[in-house]
Parts: sequence; C-alpha cells; structure tokens
Amino acid sequence: MLHLRRTPVPTRNLNLEEPPNRWWRFVPALAVGLALLVGSIIPVSSLAATVTGYRFFDFDNDGYNNESIEPESESPRGSIYYRAVNASPRVRPTRIRTDENGYYKRNIRPGEYKIWQYLDPTSALALAKFEDSTPDDPFDDVPLVRWASSKDAMVITVDEWSFSRQPTLIDELDTRYKNINNGSNQLNFPIPPLGNDDGQLQEAKDWIKTICPSPSDYRYGQNDEKSLFYYNLGSDGSETVWQLESSQWETEFDENQIVVLTYGTVEIPPVGVKVRGICNYGTLKNRAGSDLKIEFMEFFVNYGQIEGLDGDENISNNPPMPPEKEIIGSSIFIQNGHLLDPKDENSWEFGCDFLERKEYKHNWDLCGMFYNVGDIQAGKGKQGSCQSYKYLEKGTDGGLVEIYADIGIQEGDITAGDGGKIEFERYDDCDGVLWDYVDQRIAGNGGETGVYASNIIATASSVTSSGDGGDVVITDTDCPECTQEVLGGEGGNLTVWAENVTVQGKAYSGNSVYVEPDIMLSGKDTRITAKKDVVIFGGDNWELKLNNLSDEAITAGRNIILAVGNGGIVDLRNNNSKIFKAVKVEIFADTILLDEGVILQNLIDAPTIEVHPSKILYHVALSGRKQIEAEANTNLPIEISISNVGPKEDTYTLNISDSADWAITGLPSSITVDGLKRKNLILNVTLPSTMGAKDVITITATSQTDSKVVAVMDIRVSVKDTSCRVWGVHDKGLNNSQLFTIHSTDFQNFEVIGLGHLHEGYDLESLDINPLTGELYLASSTDGVEPGYLYKLNPSNEEGNLVSIGDIGFTRVDSLSFHPEGVLWGWERGQGLLKINPITGIGELVIPYTEDVEDISWSLDGKLLYAVQHDELLVWDGNTLTTVCSMPRETEGIEAISENMLMFGAHGNKNVYVIDVNNGCQEISNIPTPYNDIEGIAWSASSCPLQLGSGNSVCGDNVIQPNEQCDDGNTTSGDGCSDVCLTE
Repeated sequence: MLHLRRTPVPTRNLNLEEPPNRWWRFVPALAVGLALLVGSIIPVSSLAATVTGYRFFDFDNDGYNNESIEPESESPRGSIYYRAVNASPRVRPTRIRTDENGYYKRNIRPGEYKIWQYLDPTSALALAKFEDSTPDDPFDDVPLVRWASSKDAMVITVDEWSFSRQPTLIDELDTRYKNINNGSNQLNFPIPPLGNDDGQLQEAKDWIKTICPSPSDYRYGQNDEKSLFYYNLGSDGSETVWQLESSQWETEFDENQIVVLTYGTVEIPPVGVKVRGICNYGTLKNRAGSDLKIEFMEFFVNYGQIEGLDGDENISNNPPMPPEKEIIGSSIFIQNGHLLDPKDENSWEFGCDFLERKEYKHNWDLCGMFYNVGDIQAGKGKQGSCQSYKYLEKGTDGGLVEIYADIGIQEGDITAGDGGKIEFERYDDCDGVLWDYVDQRIAGNGGETGVYASNIIATASSVTSSGDGGDVVITDTDCPECTQEVLGGEGGNLTVWAENVTVQGKAYSGNSVYVEPDIMLSGKDTRITAKKDVVIFGGDNWELKLNNLSDEAITAGRNIILAVGNGGIVDLRNNNSKIFKAVKVEIFADTILLDEGVILQNLIDAPTIEVHPSKILYHVALSGRKQIEAEANTNLPIEISISNVGPKEDTYTLNISDSADWAITGLPSSITVDGLKRKNLILNVTLPSTMGAKDVITITATSQTDSKVVAVMDIRVSVKDTSCRVWGVHDKGLNNSQLFTIHSTDFQNFEVIGLGHLHEGYDLESLDINPLTGELYLASSTDGVEPGYLYKLNPSNEEGNLVSIGDIGFTRVDSLSFHPEGVLWGWERGQGLLKINPITGIGELVIPYTEDVEDISWSLDGKLLYAVQHDELLVWDGNTLTTVCSMPRETEGIEAISENMLMFGAHGNKNVYVIDVNNGCQEISNIPTPYNDIEGIAWSASSCPLQLGSGNSVCGDNVIQPNEQCDDGNTTSGDGCSDVCLTE
C-alpha cells in the first residue's frame, strides 16, 4: 500500500512527459514530510491479545489491588499509554482511560510495545522512593512508582496468546510488587496512597468533587435504571432533584437547572442546550445532521465522553434520500453563556446562585469554570474514494472544537476531527480524474481547536489537539513508481488564549499552534508540536516562562516564533538541552533570560535563529457552525464569532461571498474587537424554494493593522429536501440503463429527474431500498456486463454511481425486494425465489418456481409477497400462491406503497401507475415520465411525510390521486365521476 500524507506526492504523468516534480522521489521523506508505508493493512480479525489491568492505590505496598482500605476522597482513575517500540517519537501514543475503579482494557495487535501510566513527575507520587527496614538495601531510593513516562516504560511483547516483558534493572522490585504475571494478559500499575499538593489546582479539584460527586451519590434511593437527573432551583433557594429518561432532554430541561448524566448516552438536540451547570459521567453526542452545542452559566464538568459524529455517521437517516456529498464531521461548542457577549441584551443575566448557595467562597472564582477529565472528540471528516466508474469523491473536513469559559482546567483529551482521507483502489481507476485535481486538496482538512478563558491550566495528563488533514492512500502494489502529484488535507490550527496560561500537558496541531497569554508557565511535561508554526506571543509586560523543559519540548515543522511587547520577558533559564526544534526560530523581545554560560544555540535545534526587538503580533479567528440545513423559503439566522487573539485592539475588514448568489444580510463592512475578546455576528440568509439547493458562504476577516493577518471561514448551507422520492430504472435498450427519481411534496405535483449518467453496458432490471439503512440496491440481468451482480448506489454522491457488491450466483435476477425486517429477496427468472446476502451479494434459492416472474414486492407489513407473472398479479402468504387480478398493462416493476396500493411501471409506456389491489387492480393514478421502459421501482414509506392512499387527496382538483378513481374537476355526481371521485 502506498501511503501519501498531506504533501505533494508524485504519481503517474498522464501526458507521458517528464513529470515536473519527479525530483520529489529523491528527497528524503523527512525533509518533505512524506510517509511511505508499503504493505497490506492488518484486518481487525488479527487483533491478537486483550491487555487488561488496574491502576490502583497500593496502601500496603504488596502489589495487589484487593485492598481492605478504601480511599474516601480519591479515585484511581487515570491514563495508561502504549506505543509501538519501533514507532517514531513523533507518533502520539495511544491513551487508555481507566474507569473509576482503575480498570482498563484494550485489544492490540502483535508486536513490541512500551506501556506506562501517567504521573505528574513533580508530584509527591512521582518523587516517592522505595524504602524498607532492610539495611543497605540496593533498592532504597528507587522511585516507588515505575513506568510513568515513555522513557522508562515497561516493554511488552504481544503475541497471539500473551505478552512477556523485557527484563529490567528492577526485577527484584517488580517481584516485591508482584504486579507482573508472565504468560498472562494483565499488567497492573500500583501507586502508593500519597497526595498531590498542587495548591490552587488541587483546591479547585476538591470543590469540583463537591459540585459533581460520584454518580452513585445522585441516586437518592431512586430508580437506578434512569441515568439523567437535574436540580430545579426554586425561587426560595430550595433544591429539588428529579429523574428523567434521556429522551426527555428537549422538553424538560431549562437554563436554570443543574443537569447530571450518571451513565449512558444522551443525544443533544440540534438547536443545542442551555443549562446552569452540568456534570457528565456518561456520553453526550449530537444528532445526525447537526453540531453539538452546550451553553452553561456556572460550571461544566466532564468525566465522561463528549462526541461529535463522524462524517459517515453525520447523515440524517431519511431513506431513501441521498445525503449531501460534503457532509463534514460534527463540531463541538461548549461555551460559558455570560461570556459570549456581556453587552448583548440577550445574554443570560450574570450570576452563580447555585455556587453561592453551596458557599464556595475563595479567591479562586469557580463561576464560569470548564473542567475536563474525560474525552472531548469532534467528528472526523467523511472518507472519500475513487471507484471504477471514474468518479472522484473528495474527503471532507473534520469538525472543530471550541471551548469558551472563564476558567479552564484541562486534564483529559480535547481533539478536533481529522479530515477525511481518500483511498484509491488502483491508479487506473481514476487517473483521468486525478489529473484534474493535481493542484487541489482532495482529502479533507482537519478541524480547528480553540480554547479561550481568563485562566487556563493544562495539566501534565492533558492532550489538546487540532485535527490532522486527511491522508491520500493508494492501494496498488502493481504501480510503485507512479508519479502523479496529489494533495492531502490541511491540518487545523490550535489556538489558546487567556490572561494566564499554564501548559504542562501536550498541545498538538495538524497545522499551527497559537498561544496568547499575559503570563505563561510551562515545565518538564510541556509538549507543543505543530506541523507548521508554533507562535507564542503577547503584549506589553508579558512574561513567557519556559523553564525546566525537556528535549524538543516545542517542535514545529516550519517556524517557532516567540514575541513580546515592550517590557516583556522571555525566560529560558533552567534548560540544558535542545528544547526547540524547527526550521527557523525567531524571538522578538528586548529581554531574554538565560543561565550563565548558556547561549541560544545551546537550546535551539534550527538552521536559522533570529533575535529581534520586541514586537506586537496580531491574530484573528472566525468560528461557528460550518454546515447547516434548513427548510425552503425561510430566513436562516447564522451566528458567527470573530475573536481577536492578539493583545491589542484591532479593527477587521469583513467580506462575504457565496457560490450560489443567495440573499445574505447582516455582515458589517468592518468591526473593532478589543484584545483577547470576541464579538458575535448574525448573518441572515434567505433560502430559495428549490429543495436540495446548496450554497457555500465564505467570510473573510482582514486586520486593518496588519493586512497579512487574515481569517477565512466557509459555511455550507443547504435546503432540506422534504419531498417523497420514488426511484426507478429505465431500460434504454438491452444493456444501457438510466436511473431516475420522482419527487413530490404533496403527491399532486411531480418532478422527474435523471440520476447521473447513462450506465452503458449494464442491464439493470431491479432495485429496492433497505428499510433499515436507506441504501438503494440494484441487480443486473443477462444482457450486459457483470450479469447477475448486486450493486449499491453510492450513498455519498448524487451522480447515480454504483458500488459493486458481488456476483449473486444467478444470471437473470429481474426482481429485488426487501422485507420490512431488512432481509433481501430476489427472483431468478425461471428458477424461483432467492434470499440474497446484501453484504456479499451471494444468493440462495429458497423456493423453486419455473414460471417467469417480472418483479416482486413485499407488503408494508411483511405478511404478503406480491409477484407479477406475465399479466397476472399473484400473492404469496408464506404457504400458498394465489392470483389477485389481471394487471391493466404489461408490467415490468411493482412496488407496494400502502395497504392496498401498488405502483408499477409498464413496458413501452412512459407513465408510472398506481392501482387499487382491492378493487380489481384498477388504475387510479398515473405519473408521466420521459422514460418508456421502466424496469424497476423503489419507494420507502418511512421517508415520506405523506402516505399514499391516506385520504389526503382533494376531489375535484383535476388531479387523479392514489385513492381516487377519477377526477373531472368537479364534485358533481352523474357525469361519469362521482362526488367522491369514483367511477360511475
């Protein structure tokens, strides 16, 4: 497998000339940022071992976790990390979260791994030494807790059944702890019961435990099966605790309540939620087609998971309507309500009633606190592909994460979504299409992460990262020398700004990192890594204290820039290794503090080092929802935020453009924002009447102080398609097939649209919709290429392209029909009824039947199977096959659409007809189309807001509807058409 990662990569020159970038082949991979991996992907089935264990307090120092003493206020929750021994140090380790009992479990593939737990190296735990009463014990003063970093990690070998560890110098100490059991899959991490005194941070964490105690404390003897609670704060200060089902979030909660999710999964409504405070121990997710937005007033505490749906999941399941081609990963917005815009009259009234009643009085103000111990993960972009039909589907962007709070404590993971990668099966499949995209990025861009607060503490266990750009992966072992240039996705930026920032954990960016505080502190565990630039900058009298850093603590693929204003200080003392690594390092400061005898070259690994006088840098960011769907003919308000990430007031020129020329108002020509502040803007977009219409709105903010400072934001807006849709296939000759759709919102007005190109050489005879997934399946017959093959319509585009599933094993499959329970059935003409595996395409003959059958369709309740044999309509009830009636025309395809209605296509006729089965198969409606040989029809009752035959027709409107036999434009009886539109 050739793995091309986010950089210009040579592939085949289709013009048969010397490729302009052939020299790329000879540049070292590291220099160009190119990772080449040759081989095959290990399937999931090769996961060979389950590594389990505990992280626990070891009160009696015996290495076992069955302690008789339970800590009252502490939990062994923590993090276990592992990384392959041969992995590059730049590869982020895999993190395993332990539960509240300290238990962890993870399936991993064979190989050698380093495995360790996390401990703050400056804490009392990490500094504790092993001591006992034995004189001259050689293991006295050995650290009590081992494997607390990747440098001194245990090495394990994972094979099919077990792992074995590499011997270390502390074997005897290991024996005393008894925490290694060779030949098993368990590795425990005991820690002594020592406290970690981190001053204000520890105090704040203690307060948070009081605000959000363990989940069991919320039960109050009530029904344990219910996972969602809230406090109702009365006007008299009383607190009432309620239990609710998770599905009641939308209707029961309001912005004055404290919400607690003790376990399980809750979906956030598309409009978002407002709460006074939230304690999450479970999983919060968005609903398909929306972002996840939570606005809080007093506090937000997360011990669990907050997940945005990936692009592949972020498709509203409304079968059989196809999803948008560019569905991005869902974004996550967690925002302190009174900070959004204090001057906005619609903002919440400032106040922390709950906290005040709990008497949290201290110089550390808890109001507006965001505290994360768990995982916050935005959705990844949807994967692109290139199939044999030569259609290129790009990868889409990952979702962003925006945290906006007064105080931010970050101990867990915050990760924006990676861009969707794109995979090619063979160069030959898409070489012509690829050439059209040489200068474009065909994989998705990574999502951005922004963390904004007055005070931010990122502890050593934290990982804060933006999304990586999507990769370009070509699986073609026959073409290792292919030399055409393609581009992967661009990574997202990571932006952190606050008055005070303490960075002890890891900050990683798929593009660039921007940090703007007044005071910044760091330490041994600080890791800041960016694919492009790391920019740490501030205003006058700003202090950057980068002391006691580890080797390569700050690494950039391009530039590292440190900049302060007048009176600012860059303090680099107490460092004794190359703490910076980049192509170029620039420092803008009048005062740089170094240890005696140390020069900048001792601390910097970069070809270019430049020192300049102090300088104020500027930076701007735009944020908001990037994908919105709304009803036709509506005025859609879109909220966006513009953040001045620089230290000084700045004015920005604003420009707006869009791809569809829709009516957009509300954006001022310019706006002024104070340093380290942001303002909200409302765009008003008028949506057209065309369902499915799309527009890309591009907003650009340019600094008037420095024109090089620019932020750009794209918003994808689409008109929701609320129409019912019938799918059909037209046989244009023996081996040319055309897909089409029939749309209607009221079953009175119809729009027939050809779906994509003509499938030349394909004899598509039948189609149907999976009622469980909304996917459209098709089968081919004898008169074309791949006779007897099962296909799916590519669910990620609207071009009518097919994805081949496999050979059914029968060559004349003229019928397909899904049972309501999701089982796929087909009919092989002259042989009988088949059951078909929709995953492999393989069919199995279930009921032999030698007569020719044109099409089949299950009734909506799944009790009857209709079949058309010549001009007769038959029905099978599971036991007997009986004749219902004679069809009024030579029938090609049928589809049950209500209890007594069938839709059918006729040979040599351009109409789609509806018949009443209970009334002698009489035609009661018809829909004209431009297609004269409709072989198959598919329709999904679950997708249509209006059921055919439901009595919603209007007699006398000159339109024959499904429950009408005639309609002559009046409601007068005696003229051949009665007053209820029945034939007289």
